[in-house]
Amino acid sequence: MGKYLNVAQITKARKRQGRLVVQPCDGLPFLLEEGMTAHVVPPSLDVPRTVTIREAHEGEDCIVAFQGVEEYAQLVEYVGRYLLVAEEDIDESLLPEAAPDVAGFAVEDATHGELGEVVEILENAYQATLVVDGAHGEVMIPLVDEFLADIDFEARRIYTRVPSGLVED
Repeated sequence: MGKYLNVAQITKARKRQGRLVVQPCDGLPFLLEEGMTAHVVPPSLDVPRTVTIREAHEGEDCIVAFQGVEEYAQLVEYVGRYLLVAEEDIDESLLPEAAPDVAGFAVEDATHGELGEVVEILENAYQATLVVDGAHGEVMIPLVDEFLADIDFEARRIYTRVPSGLVED
């Protein structure tokens, strides 16, 4: 079974238009397209759980319509729910890049010296965050260009330049 992404939350039903207003989730762009299959969560017993996108536009509001769902009473049932889409159905160029596998790498900072070892990598749609455990306790370092000087995959070392306040001395 493939991976599913939470791509949008349904925020409002439009009575006269038979459409729904959605908001992209987790920092993702508007990813819904006509013909795409989406799964509604949490499901409702009163409306279909799996829907096909009949219409999808991004503008002042992000608008979608589902095939076979046009009555306002049905549309209202979807408000507050989320749309999951199979990752394989999404243009991968629109998705954030996966963080490199650096678990166990040593981390050295230009100012603070040896910080410790990467014990976990937290990923979300915005950025990955390294969880480093060492002499300064647990330090969480966003994996962004401003904080990352270099990654030496051969030596299994990460060189950083974190701002003051991120590491407790």
